[in-house]
Amino acid sequence: MHLFGGRFCRRADSRGMCTCEEIQKPEPYCLCDRMNFDNFLWATVTVFQILTQEDWNIVLFNGMERTSHWAALYFVALMTFGNYVLFNLLVAILVEGFSAEDERKRSDESINHEEEHKQVKKTSRKESQSSRHGTIT
Repeated sequence: MHLFGGRFCRRADSRGMCTCEEIQKPEPYCLCDRMNFDNFLWATVTVFQILTQEDWNIVLFNGMERTSHWAALYFVALMTFGNYVLFNLLVAILVEGFSAEDERKRSDESINHEEEHKQVKKTSRKESQSSRHGTIT
């Protein structure tokens, strides 16, 4: 916000950029881009737009045009590290989902195995009791 706040608004009569007071009070002669860093909400929306790579190059060119060419360093760093973090977050969520599914399957298998083991014990007891009493089933 501090680097680009108020830089993406210009006057309709092309006399330069708007002042902070003009941006705060919407005046008809102060035109602001939808992608701006004037307040926290729009700065967050703009950063999200950059990280999703939706027209991020327009924000880059506007930042370079209205500040300096060093603004490209900020946007390239944001794209590089931001997408790296988002990618790792996505991978972590997927891995967690697969491990939870695998753990659930294991617990279901162990429950089924225990039930089968109990069933086998019951049938073996019945057979041993019937063999003691001399009856055949």
